[in-house]
Formats: sequence, C-alpha cells, structure tokens
Amino acid sequence: MTKKLKSTYLILAAAVLFFSVCMFALREAHAGTQADVTLSAQGDEISSFDVSFTAEDSFVYTARARFSDGQAAGVAFGIDGDGAFVLNVDRKDNRTKLIYFSETEEGLSAQVLAEDYYIGNANSTDEELARVQSRVAEKGEFYLKVAITGGAEPSVKCYVDDILRFCFDGALSLNSLAGGVVYDGGAIGLNVYNATAEFGEIYYGEGDFTHYTELYRNQYHYSQFSGWNNDPNGLVFDGEYYHLYFQTQPFQKTWGDMYWGHARSRDLLHWENLPIALLPTDGSFMWSGSAIIDKDNVSGLFDSLESPEYDGSANILIYYTADGGPDQDQWMAYSLDGGISFIKHKCIIDGATVENGITFRDPKVFEVEEGVWGIIVGGGRFRFYVSTDLVNWTLSSQTPVYAECPDVYKLPADGGEKWVINVSGIAYIVGDLSYENGKIKFVDQFGVELTDPATEAADVKVFDLDNANGSYATQTFYIDSENSAYNGRVVGVSWFAGQPGYQPPMDGHEWVFGEQAVGPDTGAQANNRSIWNCGFTFPVEYSLKNVGGTYLLRQTPISADSISEEIFRAEGTTVKEGENILAGVSGNTLRITAEVKTEADKFGFRVFIGEDEYTEVGFDKENGYYLDRRHTSSGNTVIANYSGLYATGIHDFVRADGVYDFTILLDRGSLEMFCEDFTQAFYANTYAGYYSDGLEFFVEGGTAEVNVAIEETASVYREESGEAKLTLSAESAELDTLITDETEISAYVSGEGTLQWSAADEGIVAVEPTENGAKLTAVGSGQTEITVTLLGADGEALDRKTLEVSVLQGDASTSNLTFKKEGITAGGWHSQAEGISGEMTGDGFILAEETAGDFTLETTVSVAGAEAAALIFRADENMDFYYAANYDRKQGIVKVWSAERSFIEKSVGVYDEVTLRVKAEGNTFTYYFNGSLAGSFTDENAPESGLLGLNVFNGRALFRSVKYFAAHSGDYEFGGGDVTLYLSSDSYVEELFDFTLGNTLVSREFYRQNGNELVLSAAYLNTLREGRHAFVAVSESGTDEFVINVKSSLPAVGDVTLDILSDVHVNIGSSEVTGVEVNGAAVSGYEVQNGVLTIGAETLVGGVNAVTVIFGEDRVTFSVIAPETHEEAPPTKKAGWGDVLFYVVGGIEAALIAAVLAFVVVKRTRAKKEK
Repeated sequence: MTKKLKSTYLILAAAVLFFSVCMFALREAHAGTQADVTLSAQGDEISSFDVSFTAEDSFVYTARARFSDGQAAGVAFGIDGDGAFVLNVDRKDNRTKLIYFSETEEGLSAQVLAEDYYIGNANSTDEELARVQSRVAEKGEFYLKVAITGGAEPSVKCYVDDILRFCFDGALSLNSLAGGVVYDGGAIGLNVYNATAEFGEIYYGEGDFTHYTELYRNQYHYSQFSGWNNDPNGLVFDGEYYHLYFQTQPFQKTWGDMYWGHARSRDLLHWENLPIALLPTDGSFMWSGSAIIDKDNVSGLFDSLESPEYDGSANILIYYTADGGPDQDQWMAYSLDGGISFIKHKCIIDGATVENGITFRDPKVFEVEEGVWGIIVGGGRFRFYVSTDLVNWTLSSQTPVYAECPDVYKLPADGGEKWVINVSGIAYIVGDLSYENGKIKFVDQFGVELTDPATEAADVKVFDLDNANGSYATQTFYIDSENSAYNGRVVGVSWFAGQPGYQPPMDGHEWVFGEQAVGPDTGAQANNRSIWNCGFTFPVEYSLKNVGGTYLLRQTPISADSISEEIFRAEGTTVKEGENILAGVSGNTLRITAEVKTEADKFGFRVFIGEDEYTEVGFDKENGYYLDRRHTSSGNTVIANYSGLYATGIHDFVRADGVYDFTILLDRGSLEMFCEDFTQAFYANTYAGYYSDGLEFFVEGGTAEVNVAIEETASVYREESGEAKLTLSAESAELDTLITDETEISAYVSGEGTLQWSAADEGIVAVEPTENGAKLTAVGSGQTEITVTLLGADGEALDRKTLEVSVLQGDASTSNLTFKKEGITAGGWHSQAEGISGEMTGDGFILAEETAGDFTLETTVSVAGAEAAALIFRADENMDFYYAANYDRKQGIVKVWSAERSFIEKSVGVYDEVTLRVKAEGNTFTYYFNGSLAGSFTDENAPESGLLGLNVFNGRALFRSVKYFAAHSGDYEFGGGDVTLYLSSDSYVEELFDFTLGNTLVSREFYRQNGNELVLSAAYLNTLREGRHAFVAVSESGTDEFVINVKSSLPAVGDVTLDILSDVHVNIGSSEVTGVEVNGAAVSGYEVQNGVLTIGAETLVGGVNAVTVIFGEDRVTFSVIAPETHEEAPPTKKAGWGDVLFYVVGGIEAALIAAVLAFVVVKRTRAKKEK
C-alpha cells in the first residue's frame, strides 16, 4: 500500500470514528444506514464506512447525492487495499460511469468500465445533447444504487435515479470487465470528484428495503422514480416486454419541456425504469404519441435487423407530436435496440397543412384492416389519416369531436365487433368503423356518422370513462403476440393525477364533452410527493356490455393474483345498521370485491379510516354509486378540487334495483372503484395518513346481505423484510405566528419500531405526536431543529431524521384584512415583517375573512420570484367563482378574469414590484396598475358580494401591503354635523373641489384626513344651498368622487360674548330666517346675506341678551353677552357701487381660478393615464 493510500485511509478512519461518536450508524453487514456525510475534494476522493461485504454476499447499497457545487459524485463498493469500484454521475459531462480506482505511484488511477449518457443515447443529435447537458449541469440531486449479486461470478446492476444503466439484458459481470479487474468484496463508501456534495438516505441490505417507500407512493401501480409525468405514450408489447413510454420532465416535479420516459414489464405488474427514450431539441418538445410493431418491416426501416433467427417482434415504430413551432407537427421514429433508443425519421404530417395546426397533436396509430393502418390525431378536431406503408400518410376524414389524446380500438360485441373512440380518457364513443376508397367512416351506435361533414358536436353522444375526474389521457397497448397473456384483448392505462383544467381549443370550439370537469390540482400535489409527481392507473382490460341495446364500456382491472393474498371473506352475511363486519380488518394496499343485496337507502365502505379521517364509497338512492373524499386528508396541502363527492347519479344505466357490485383497489395514495359490472369507474388520488388503514362496511335505513372478499396486495418494488426505514413528509417546515401558525408532518416506518420526537428549542415550536406523525405549533419566532428517531424493540436507534423549522414573526399591520390559515385554498402563505408571502407551484390562493360588496382593494406586491400575482374579489368560499385582477410578470401583461371568462388583458411591461388596485361598484369594476387605469368592465352576472383574497402563480410573491377600503353606497347626507367621506385609498388628498359650485377649490381648513377617511366640516357645508353637491378629491392614487345631499336643517348656534357692543354675526347656512326676537321682543334690525345672519347692535342691551331666531315653525335660541358700558362700535359700512364693483371683479377672479384648477386636474389625470 502506498504512502498516499495509507494517509487517505488514516483520514477516513478518523472521519468514521467521528461519525460513530457523534451520530449513529448500524454496522451489521447485512442491513443498516449511515448518517448524512458531506465530502469536498479537488480531484477524486473516496471515503469508506466500516461496513464490508465479502465477494459471496449479495446486497443493495443506495445513497442520495446533493451537490453544493462541482462535477461528479458517486457510491463506492469493493473498497480494499488495492482499489475500489465507483458508480458515479458526472453532471458536467452529462455522463454516468462505473469506474475502478486503483493506487499507482502517481496516485489514484481511474479506469472506466462502463459509461453512458445520464440523459441521451448514441442516436441523440448534437443539438439535443447540447440542450440537455446544460440542464444536467444545473441538476443538484441524484440517487445512486448498486445491486451486487455475489458468488463465483459476482455481478452488478447499476442505477442512477433508479434508471437501469449500461446493461439492459442482465447484469454486468464484475470479473469480466475490461482491464482484468477482480471483485473480492470490501467496504462501501462514497466518492466525489472536483465537487462538494452532501450524501444522505444512505442504506444497505440484502435487498433494497428503501425502494419506493416514500409517503403516498403507490405500491402496485407504476410511477416513475423521480420528476414529473403525464400522458402514457407508445404502449406496445414486443414479444417479451410491455413497454410504457410516457411524458416526463426529469428536472422538476411540474410540467415543462417534454421528454419521453420509459419503463418495461414482463407482466404489467413489475416495472423497470429505463433511460429516457426521446429528447427535445431547441424549440421542439416531445409531446404525446403512440407505438406499433412493424413485424413484417413494412416501413423498410428495419432492414439491418433482418435475419432468419429474428421474427421482427421488436421492430418498434413510434409516432409523436413535435411541439414548439408555429404549428404542432407529427413525426415518426424507429428503434434498432428493442425500444431503448430511437432514430427520428421524418415529419409525417405537417401542422401547417391543417386548419389551426397549433392544436394538432397526440397521434394514435392502429390497424384499420390488413395492410392498412390509421392514425387519429386530436388537440383540435379528431382527424383520421391512413397509410399502407406506415411512413406516408394522407388525410382520410375528420370529425366534429374536439379533444386531446384520442385512442381507437375494436372489441368483440355480440358475436361481431364494435369500435371505440376514447376521448381524452374522459369519455368514449362506441360505433362502427369502415374503410373504403381511402376513407375511414365512423358511425356511432345511434346511427350518427361522425365523419360526415354535416355532423355537429351536439349530435354526438358520449359516455363517461371516469366519474371522479382523477384520470386522463388513456391509451391502450398494441399487442400482437401469442407470448402475451392478453393477446387478442385490449388493455390500457391512464395518467393518474386528476383531469387538468385545459382551456378549449384555440379555434373557439368547445371540447366534445362540454364543460370539462376538473380534477385535483396537479401542481399542489407535487408538495405531497417527495421526489416525483403523478403516476399511472392500474391496467384495465376493456370489453363491451349490451345494456338494453346500448353498448357500455367495461373497465376490468387485470389480475394481480401473483402478488395478492386473501385476508378476509364473508358470504351471505346480513349486516344491520350500526354493525361493522370489517372491524378486525385493516390495510391500505387492498383489492375489495363485493356484491350487496339490499333495499336500504344508503350503504357502502369506509376505507382509509384513521384519526379524524376516512374515505367513503358506496351507493345511495339519490346519488347512485359515489365516492366521497370530503373527510379524507389532503396531506397537509390545500389542493384545489380535491375535497368533494363524485357520483354517477341515477339514470338508465344505474338503477336502485337491489343488487350492487363493487371492485375497489386501494393503494397508498390512490383509490379506484369499478361498479355496475365494471361499466361505472372512479379514479381518485388520496392523501390519507399511512396509518389510516381501518375498514368499515355500513348500511343506513335497512339491512344488507353481503358477499365480500378482501385481498392484500404486496409491493411490486421490494420484498418485505425485517429492515426498518423512517420516512418524513418533509425535510423542513416554515411557520409564522399569525397565518400559518401550525402544520402537520407525516411520518411512517416501513418495518417495526417506535418514533421519538424532540425539538431543540421548545420556545420556538411545540411538537405534538399524532397517529400519522406530529403537529407543529409556532410558539415564538426563530429557527430550530426537530429530531425524529426510530427506536427498535431494545431502544436502539434504527434510523434518524432531522427537520429544520423556521418560525416567522407575523405582522398584522401589513393589512387591514384578516388572513388566517383557514383561508388558504392552495399554496403556502405566511405573515412576516416584510408583508404576506405566498408560494405555490401553479395557482395559490388565500381568502380573507371579510366579505365585501362595493370596495377598493389595493396591494403593493413584489413579483420578482413568481410568474404572476393577483387580487381576488367577489369569491365564494369554495372558489367555485371569483374574479382575479392579475399582473403576469412573465408575459408583461395585466389581466382580469373570472372563473367563467376573461374581461381585461393589456400589455404593461415587466416590473419586479407593482401596485394593483381594484374598485368595485355594483357590477362595474375598475382596475388600476401602478396608479394608471388598466381597464374597466361590467358583468351583469356578478355576485353582489364575496370574499377578498390574494393569488400567486408559479413561485413566491411578497405582498408588502394589502389595504381594503369599504365603499359608501349612494349619496352622503348632511343634516348639520361633520360628514365623513370614505376614499378608495389612504393616499394623501392634495386638493378637494366642489364640482357643483363650478369646481371651486375647498379650503383645507374645512376638511381633515385620517387614512382613507376624509372629514368635511359642517362649517363649510352649512354655507351650501339645499340639494345634491358633487365633490372631487385628488390624490396620488387618482381621484375619488362623492355626492353630498345637503338637507335643510336648523343650525347649531352657540352663545356669543362681545368685548364691545357691536353687531352680532351668526352662520346659519341655507336656512331661511322668518324673524328674530331679542329679550322677548321682535326686532327688525337684522339682515341675512350669504348664509350669515347679522343682528344690529342697537337691538342689544348691556348684560345677557336672550336671542331667538325663527325659522318658520322652528326656533333656535342662544345668548349674547354684551358689555355693560355702551361703547358703540364703528357704524357698519353700507355697500356702495365700489363694493358692487369689488364683488363683480372678485367673482370674475374666482371663475378664472376655478377654470385654472379644472385645467390642472384634467392635465394631471391625463398624465397619470399616460404613464
């Protein structure tokens, strides 16, 4: 051993000792975990654990690598005095490699034993590889796994992000690789190269007991290991494997630029992840499509594979949409390696050749008749194309059906056959398809010819495929091989995520199924899933059932007998109301089959029963078959369209006839139900707690005779073992003291053990264990750490996780509205010193407690970290209806829309911080952006009032202030006292004009401002004549208009004290004086001018004078205290011609001033609009 290797091992030994003392680690060679480790090195560094395996041992070793910076990281095995094997990922070069390191005099020497692209293949173009390499270089997290089979010929399977690498027909023989390296067993460890990386989730054991153990991860449904998926694509059987290609985004858990992911299975149950098959190029994404086996090489693309020994069963052709240009084009590609990679061949249908080619996608290929193939393309209207060589295609016919993701297949029907058009996986049409003279003709079972140009969408009758809106984009497998158990049958799968709320096609048509039902928000569901999002439904076999002359489509789940075991059976059991025959049964990966005979009003099953939650399915005489998710946890994430009841209703094909059937598939994170002889289906995601696994059969309003069988279905991803693993729903949590002051963290253990929770600082957060984890409650602001330890039977630590918790100090002064956790509809919302923050992938909403009719709502919001933000108003509590006044920073536009339609759209430019203001008056709404008018609209269907709130889209927005101003409805009334006017903002009022008096400027001495309240004094209003007076207040936010109805009223007059004997002047406004009495005697020495009553000094005496002013039948009395000494004041000057001239000139001056002020107001208003 060289000096360098010795020194390396000394350092590593010290590191291992440190981790042994400070952390915990299981040292048993056959099962265990290691604490998180951070490695940093220039060049290569290999760190080993004190865990070793012999060459005879079979084991699996996994770890997660998170890069802080740098190039490559990996897992090491077989570390001994001579060298080490390393599986690494090199994100700089977009490569993954199996390397053998050996010690030489120059240092560590690396020998690459196998390598491939992390994303890409030999058929990828330089443009494709250049595009993806920049994305891989920025990817921060990778999962690495080696599965070693020990013995005389040891071998390894290598996985990066659970995708099999290097060898797809078996394992790599470790002793038969280049360079003559030999595997003799050794220690396991870690490797970095020119990088700093944190390694976590480090586990080892005889099997991969950690595989697919994440919370809410389906156990017998397929889902990709990480990233996003949507539509299934290219479903095909090649004689050995079922291939499932799918839309994927490998760099994030949300939709984006699309790739084709790939998995394969021999039985449609156990799936293996394979490398990405299709890569996007700049400006062209790989959208959905389909596949077929060109067994006879009709296309001529498989000449190089032809041989007497090859039957052509793996000649896979795919057809797909290339999206990104002005139109969507249809392309084809072929594989020469059994579907691992594809060679892009040509564009077969140019989107420019069809009307509205921008909505032209999702080609599904099918065999029309011998020697003739068809493709149906959707996106806009369904169009049929035909070909006799699978390469050249011509338009055959088109339909009035508008939808995405079509499929076409034929099924046996009463001794003949019928064809089915699958409409987006939401609906279906049954009929007859024929081909003549190059034209495909489709006539539905009711005699309507869809391919007749005269047929309209309203003429087409469709049936529901999914009553719960949980599935989409259904596709069937192309199977033409006796090697398949499903040869001659039709099997399909769907995207399992909730039906998306797509907009109708851009050409103004509606989808054929009318107002589309929308499933749970997919973006929000990403918050519940740790490293992946979405997945696929369980495969079903399709068949037809004739019900009174109408064909209905059956969806029958394929057999899972090989992975299932019966745990309960009851036959002919009578169940009374209040009884539960399933009280002793539990599970969350089950298949329940039941027949129920009853006349009861309602009955069914409650599943996923736990602490304060359950999901209910059943039948009642009002709703028919139903699925009720209103009592099911959403995983501590608010998911739009999640909570609700879904039902078939009672109709011709669902009747309360006394006999009912159910097949229910429960899996962690999902529920599927098939009823009425499999003609009624429900697909639903669920986020019930892991330990919510109770069951109940209930009946209300009668008794029921029940036949029920329950099977427990095993995981298809790992074998059950004694090893235990702890999983948390999050690695960190953010709280605040005002809005989100509590949250729940889910935790579960695969295996046996108990959990211990502890907070480092209980003055910041309180921890309360629950059935499914723990509730965290904010106590004070700051940051702390929660440690969760999994304890074995003897109290030993089997696993440990830490949770970083941050508590923000809430600030109620940000808004005069009341925002609470209960108002969160979607997303994460927090109060802090800087404002209210909202963060969401997709649309996030929070509603305030206040309801408003007429109002002004204003916010200043930082949108630098989000695509858009908006004010929400006139919303109902379920957000079934609302208006949104939005700023879309990504597009640089402002928009106002409701849940039903769009009202305003205007380009304004890109800003990091903006001010949005909405003014609502009845059914008229005005929107201001950065102080300028953006637009106004009137909606005759507007609700009279509704809730107010905020919205963020794709990112994090900070609402620095949110201010609500109630609007005054109608005229203000003046009857003698000050009048309070309500402004639409709290901006400083610069000027106030009396519009009725020719836009006369009101002196500031007559009004005062308090926030959005403007108080106009009675002293001024008393000078106005009776009637309606209009006022305009001018501020930085714009103008506010008011009308004050001045009514005749008795003035309030206080006592008057005179220093010298003089005339008395009293302000009486517009009131009409009919007489004056002084000391009980009527006097004539008074006059009224400009709202001022003047009483002559000659009517007064020294001392207290009782004065009564008569206003018709009303009287106002006050005292005038005059000096005892009769010192006469200078005589009052009578108005002469000079005074008349003064008033005339003064009036002209006042008119000129009013005109100038009006000009200034108009000029300022125009200037603000032009900004």
